[in-house]
Amino acid sequence: MYIEKAEWESYGDRKRLPSGESLVYLTDDGKKVVKVRNPFAKSVVKQMHAQDAIYEHLIHNMLFPNTRYTFRGISESSDGVRIVLTQKYIPDIFTIPTQDMIDQYLIDGLGLAEEDRFYYGNDYVSVTDVFADGDNVLVDGGKLYFIDPIIKFKRPAAEVLEHYYELLND
Repeated sequence: MYIEKAEWESYGDRKRLPSGESLVYLTDDGKKVVKVRNPFAKSVVKQMHAQDAIYEHLIHNMLFPNTRYTFRGISESSDGVRIVLTQKYIPDIFTIPTQDMIDQYLIDGLGLAEEDRFYYGNDYVSVTDVFADGDNVLVDGGKLYFIDPIIKFKRPAAEVLEHYYELLND
């Protein structure tokens, strides 16, 4: 579905500072955020092909289901295409977890290995931007919420999707 840029104003209150990838709006009811995302932002880090842009969000939903994205449509601005997504709002009252909590989830929960001080990965993906000194991971009552990690594919996106789909259905 194509979304006119003029519609962005109806999404709610815009956060003052955009993230590195998105303009972020908090809906009027305070339950969701709408992200107007540049799918090619951080493409140098992701080493992503243009056709892989939508797959990143599907893989995010498989790895981090409690912060899943809902695809709303495609839009554009003066500097290119945008993907419009919604995501459950994780309240500011949640706290930042310890690095040990994050490591345990990524290593024990997702089967990723620490690749270097910035990345966790396996044969299919690398995940970064998930550190205790940032704001992309929050915790509430021991439950972690990975809000906006960077996911880099190590194989073609369709193969990564198939791998994780099979894992979820085993």
